[in-house]
Amino acid sequence: MISSKSMVERVATTLSGAASGALLGFYYGGTTTNNNPKIAIAGAVFGAVVIAIAIILVRRRFVAVAVTVAGALAGYGFAFLIGAIAIAHLSAQRLLAGVIWGSLSVGYIWLTLNSLTLVVREIKGACRTSLNR
Repeated sequence: MISSKSMVERVATTLSGAASGALLGFYYGGTTTNNNPKIAIAGAVFGAVVIAIAIILVRRRFVAVAVTVAGALAGYGFAFLIGAIAIAHLSAQRLLAGVIWGSLSVGYIWLTLNSLTLVVREIKGACRTSLNR
């Protein structure tokens, strides 16, 4: 029987991986076809489905490590984007919007650092598991 914590972790990992796969599929599908929106959307769907299937079918620690790394990279990219928006608002002397976007950026940087901590923990767990065999 699967415990509820294990099932919750599995669902969260699958959703996180599917979101990261969709983001990567959208970006690379769009950029390789001169920003064709149909191909970008198809790439997002394809990326999400492939990663979700990989997480469900492949029960290895390296999949969890890869999903965690992809999530950390996506969080870092989003923090960078929000930081650039904050700098643009502050440069245009829109202080309230700049402070709001800057605060969001700092929050996402904090989440990214937590994700990187989780990456290290997953890598240690994967190494420990593979060495015990």
